[in-house]
Order: sequence, then C-alpha cells, then structure tokens
Amino acid sequence: MALLDEIQTLFSVDSEHIYLIGDGVGGNGVWTIGLRYPGTFAALVPIGGYYGYPFTVPENICDLKDVPIWAFHGGKDAMVPVEAEQILVDALNACGGNAQITVKPGATINIRYEAYANPELYNWFLSHSHK
Repeated sequence: MALLDEIQTLFSVDSEHIYLIGDGVGGNGVWTIGLRYPGTFAALVPIGGYYGYPFTVPENICDLKDVPIWAFHGGKDAMVPVEAEQILVDALNACGGNAQITVKPGATINIRYEAYANPELYNWFLSHSHK
C-alpha cells in the first residue's frame, strides 16, 4: 500500500480506476489485500485465488460486498481446488456482493493466460470505478 501511495504521489493516477489482479499466491493476495482495504479498489480479479489455509471464508467477507469481483479458476488446478474460491464468491454474494467466477474445466493454474488475454476482462475493468 505504501508503494501505491507513492505511485499516486509521483504520477497522475486516476484513483477511481485502481484495480487489483493477481494469480496463484497473488490470487490469495487479491482477496487478502481487498479485505484489508475494501474502499481502495474499483474492482478485484483473483485468479486461482483462495483465503487462508486451510481454505476458509473470512469473517469480514461482507466488507467486499460493494466491490465488483471477477474470479477465474482452473477446474484442474492441482494446488488450489475450485471450491476454495467458489466458497468466497458464494459467501460474498450471500451478503449482497457482486462477485462472479469463471471456471475453465480443463485448465490448471494456466487459467491465468486465458484471463489476462480476455479482452472482456479489460472492458469489465473499465466499466467499474471506485466512487
């Protein structure tokens, strides 16, 4: 967060359009940082993400109910099962959140390449702003 603050100080950054994306352990980081700073990001994209180990739903999951989230997960991810991310999406939506998950049945952690190459993702980002 200190780096983000410094970048915003040094450069012209549209603070209404700051997005957080990460894959694998970075997907865990998206959930963790998003939950710690729920008012900072316009949208979150965890790829192959999870929260905690053993995989769990944090008590403050509803803090993200106003943050759009598009999760991606490979159905054959050997490190993190789809259920680890699905429980987060389901819990968030149960408290009125705006989360969706795209699962590619044959993909592993390589789902990251499909997510990053998906032009719809970038249009989705631009359709969300932090107000």
